[in-house]
Amino acid sequence: MKNNSPYSLVSFFALGASLLLAMGTAALGLTAEEQLRFADGIYLRGLYESALAEYVAFVREFPNSSSADAAYYRIGECYRQVGNRAGADRFYAKVANEFPASPFAARAALRRAEIATADERYGDAVDIASALVKANDDGSAPFASPDDLASALYSLASAQTRLGHPELAGDAFKRILQETPKSPYAAYAALDLASLQAPRATSKNAIAQVDAWFQQAADSAASASAKAEALFRHGQWRYSRQEWRDAADIFQQLLVEFPDSPRAPAATLAAGWALLHLDDAAAALPVAEAAIAAATDAPSHAAALYLRANAFRALGRSGEALADYNAILATHADAPSAPFAAFELMTLHFANRDFEKTLSNLPPNPLPEQLPDILWMRAEAENALARTDLARGHYRELADKYPDAPQAPDALMRLGEIARADGRAGEAADLFRDVATRYPAASAAPAALRASALLRLDAGAPAEALADYDALLALAQPPPAEVLADARLQRALCLIRAGRSAEAEPALADLLAETDLPAAIRPRALYWHASLAAAAEPPRPAEAEREFRACLAAGPDADTESLARLGLVLALQAQDRADEAADQAALLLDSPESIAAHPSLIEWLTRHRLDQNRLRDAATAARALATHSTDASWRQIACLHLGQAFEQLERADDARAAYAAAIAQPAATREGAEARLRLAALELAAGESASAARRFADAAEAATADTDLDLRVRAYYGLAQAAEAQHDLPSAVRHYMSVAVLFDDPEWSPLALSNAIRLYDANGQTAARDAAIRDLRTRYPDSSFARQLPPEWAAAENAAADPATP
Repeated sequence: MKNNSPYSLVSFFALGASLLLAMGTAALGLTAEEQLRFADGIYLRGLYESALAEYVAFVREFPNSSSADAAYYRIGECYRQVGNRAGADRFYAKVANEFPASPFAARAALRRAEIATADERYGDAVDIASALVKANDDGSAPFASPDDLASALYSLASAQTRLGHPELAGDAFKRILQETPKSPYAAYAALDLASLQAPRATSKNAIAQVDAWFQQAADSAASASAKAEALFRHGQWRYSRQEWRDAADIFQQLLVEFPDSPRAPAATLAAGWALLHLDDAAAALPVAEAAIAAATDAPSHAAALYLRANAFRALGRSGEALADYNAILATHADAPSAPFAAFELMTLHFANRDFEKTLSNLPPNPLPEQLPDILWMRAEAENALARTDLARGHYRELADKYPDAPQAPDALMRLGEIARADGRAGEAADLFRDVATRYPAASAAPAALRASALLRLDAGAPAEALADYDALLALAQPPPAEVLADARLQRALCLIRAGRSAEAEPALADLLAETDLPAAIRPRALYWHASLAAAAEPPRPAEAEREFRACLAAGPDADTESLARLGLVLALQAQDRADEAADQAALLLDSPESIAAHPSLIEWLTRHRLDQNRLRDAATAARALATHSTDASWRQIACLHLGQAFEQLERADDARAAYAAAIAQPAATREGAEARLRLAALELAAGESASAARRFADAAEAATADTDLDLRVRAYYGLAQAAEAQHDLPSAVRHYMSVAVLFDDPEWSPLALSNAIRLYDANGQTAARDAAIRDLRTRYPDSSFARQLPPEWAAAENAAADPATP
């Protein structure tokens, strides 16, 4: 947040010196490069007064740095950001005059032109910008990059516009597009050109050129607000020429990409209808919300409600959809969407299994095509409410009056289920068979035939059951592979039940020969085939053993697994093979030689035991590896795992000893750095904050590899915690901010920012607090820390901040 008070810097140094300056760079041990990056990071987060102090510290600590020109330029930037244009101008002049060869010299001059424009000294701004462009063009002082030329031209064009010279301004804008099309200023130049020329564009070529400039402005925009503005103006331009579809597409893009833009409400109505036709519910919902808020009459309000209800429904938010459908019926009963709203209201109650409301919300004037669905929902609701007679009547009416309705086969299925529940097995079997007879292509046909077969099998009629399975296998439209395979399996079991094992065995063998047999079927088929081998005359135990083992290896369900294990035991006993061992990895722990030869296997076993939460077993394996490994790296890793096991067993002293042993190993593994971190955390928890701080510092020093950045950020965070535990709040907030500024860790950076916010607030540094809040919301908007900020701090999210780059 900018502070225009001339006393802001004085008050900052008076109140914040102990927090930011007295600590010096030694507190973090930052190099010159890191100090400058830290100051840049503070600047980019809107902490301009704090950044100013860091830049001053930089030029004080490193006066001969090759980056002094950059620091002085950024001091000018900080002054500009806090509203002290005179101070900014002085430092910009210092850069331009004392460092003429610096890449910041041209930027400093351009800032001076901007200041002249801000002070309404447009002539001075034109003079400064023109001189820079001329020096570049004649080669006497060429710009370091095309972006600098673009910046100078944009300043020149802006000043000419203010002076009322649109042609001169247009020439400068066009030159930006022609000579520096990839610069950040190209988007603004294109947008300004389009806005200048749009009112006068009447020819086809002129219109095409304006469209091209608008599109270029959107495509090359450097910020969300700039792109939203370009899209909005382009949409207005298309809308003014009644190009409705193109305008809707542009407004839709704006609403999808920038739903919170101030320009969004004006684009809502046309975009909402376009999205409704495109069936894009996720994008239509915010458009509908905006349309409801903007509606000024009943028809548009009803249309917006209906759009939102359908979006809610498509997104699975049925409660909100129900509320909107009810609102339409209550306030807009004569609207064209009312009959559909009534039907969808009933449908949603049904989908939510609120059956009483399903029945109490029958549409008063249903459309003819809705009647089968309504009968189905009434029948299902009555059935769920145990009003079986009413349900039976609705199912029967549906099956008889609407035999071609998609619900008719299911209605017959329900009638069969009701008969089966009432104990009328024969009637139920006939009804199930009737489903397949009348609707052989229905998706319910295989299930109906299987249900009929099971009822007939239970009734002691395996031959009739076989007929149902044969009918299932003969369906013209084969069921899914798993259903078909299960039918073949069940048919074989029917043969076994009928005493026809000689036919069942080859049928199961044929089934098992299928290479694409579904995984859920193969174990059961293997079990029954093995059982037939075990029960044969004479028995074939070796064959049975192979197939029982294959069954267990195929991932059977729990019941089949139990039966297969029992069958395997019997088959092994029949072969006099009672004892066989398992779990070879665990036995290796008794062999020091095996441990030394296979340390990676034992380390895997240790981690696996930790994952299983078998902590004592994990400790045993880790201790064995630490004792018998001949390699220091493996011993270090083992000691870390041993400490982890003890820590989870709440044996803190043993854990500390294990971590200390890991640190003592003459090795430099990632686990060694992690052991330092874990030991530091235990010391911090035990109130030994000074020792913990040293450990955290050692961990940061040990975590030097690129892959160890996560450990380094944890170490820096630990330094902050240790400082806070020692009531050294200035150091604590500085360490927290170092985590946020120097790293972009999705877990630790938002946590560090939240703690820095807390300490800034406690210290009364509201500007720093609000800037950190904006940083948290911008970088980590979905983090719990951003969502849980106190409501009174919410204004920080929308506080303005100049996005200038140092």
